[in-house]
Amino acid sequence: MKLYAIAGVSLMIAFLPLQQEPAPQIVTLTKNGITTVRLTPLKISGQRDHYYSLHLMLSFTQEKEKRAAPEFFDLELQTVVPAAPA
Repeated sequence: MKLYAIAGVSLMIAFLPLQQEPAPQIVTLTKNGITTVRLTPLKISGQRDHYYSLHLMLSFTQEKEKRAAPEFFDLELQTVVPAAPA
């Protein structure tokens, strides 16, 4: 699992020089003793072919009291596509 996390973070870092947007920020949310750490969406591509944009988001969840390395990372890929013609 750590290999996937390293690959995901490496992928995000690799695309940083290609973007003209600000670097992703770290956002933390604690609710019911569970802390979620999330990077704001990172735009990895602009308008091409059948989509308008492509964003990558990385996050993990852990108990508030434990500050160990997380076992799992969530890697989300978000695409924005045009609406189908009516």
